[in-house]
Amino acid sequence: MKKPGFAFLNQLPRFPKIVLIVFVCIALFSPILSNNKPVLLIQHGHISSPSLFSNPYTTLFTKEGKPFTVRTDNIDWDTLQTGFVLKALIPYSAGQSDLANSNYTSPLGKQVKDLGAEQKELSFRNRHLLGTGNLGNDVLAGVIEGTRISLSIGLGSMIIAIIIGLSLGIISGYYGNSLMRITRIQAMFMLILFIPAWFLSFTLRSHSIEQSFAYSVFSGVLNLSFSGLLFLLIFFLPAFFINKFSLPTFLGKKITIPIDSIISRIIELFLALPRIIVLITFALLFRPSVFSVILIIGLTSWTGIARMVRALILSLRESTYIDAGRSIGMSNFRLFRKHLLPATFSQLKVFAVYGIASAILAETGLSFLGIGVPPDTVTWGQLLFQGKENVSAWWLVLFPGLCVFLLLLSLNMLADSFEKKNLH
Repeated sequence: MKKPGFAFLNQLPRFPKIVLIVFVCIALFSPILSNNKPVLLIQHGHISSPSLFSNPYTTLFTKEGKPFTVRTDNIDWDTLQTGFVLKALIPYSAGQSDLANSNYTSPLGKQVKDLGAEQKELSFRNRHLLGTGNLGNDVLAGVIEGTRISLSIGLGSMIIAIIIGLSLGIISGYYGNSLMRITRIQAMFMLILFIPAWFLSFTLRSHSIEQSFAYSVFSGVLNLSFSGLLFLLIFFLPAFFINKFSLPTFLGKKITIPIDSIISRIIELFLALPRIIVLITFALLFRPSVFSVILIIGLTSWTGIARMVRALILSLRESTYIDAGRSIGMSNFRLFRKHLLPATFSQLKVFAVYGIASAILAETGLSFLGIGVPPDTVTWGQLLFQGKENVSAWWLVLFPGLCVFLLLLSLNMLADSFEKKNLH
């Protein structure tokens, strides 16, 4: 008997399923697929895996077993005395320069190894199978690293967009304009605390969040979620403690905050602005990093999710089973968890997959323009930009462009299949 999870995978179209599995595997195993550092190193009884870490310094051992620290870039792994060394499938790291094969070496042309006075042709094991860029950077290593960066940005930005869009859509659709009735003094405190809350939650913690995303998307999202909770804590709690004090009638008068109208106007504002202009503007304001690109794309991709969730919740909140739940005393949280949230999942899957494709395309466009990610971060867009500088280097356009095409095509086909299932 097949498990439900595997049955779900079997229902997906074969082509996008195979392509996506290949890309995900490349992203997950990129450190051991392409790296100039050993995947496994056994040196005088000590076992290590240098390829899994990007430390500027590496600890090596003498014959007597004494440790010493060496700058990683200065280590010649080929001449290092070891008991056993397992190298990566592609013996080059993304962005690593091979000066003997610089200035756009074709994958079909002659590739040499610089031995000082003489030059020797590279063996097949050490060839640049997809050619090199201007500085001798291996294109295949760049494509592999670009796969990891693109999928990380696509998934990370969509997680942010789903959290924002789902939260705002539920609040706007279920509560409408009747969610918050606060006193005037509370409203004044919330306006005053907005900038300090943002500064303490996001600006001061930006380096910590960036390091978390550099480690993994999951840890980055957790750290970012903590910043969001901290922001809400600073923004809301002090204002509500004011109610414990006796207030003048004018300051204590209740006012209704039209949450649904505010959220709807914000969505309309974002939709009215050209997205590429917003992306470029934010990319120029933020410090270049992968985290910045994830945050920028995530903060500009939630509007469609919010509108979809709001429309679904509006149509469901007056349903008979929701009324029945209220009549038996079910809390709003349980209504969300048991009925309203599951009703949005089918449509949310479609938006999420389309959103990942859109985020990857946006990141490729920003990298192609030379903004967003740091210059030393190799992405598909950066490789395409190098190809634009030298139109005769066809391999710099063909292979990254083919990866973008295949990944986006697969994601769109997957989203189409989800959409067709929803219609049936």
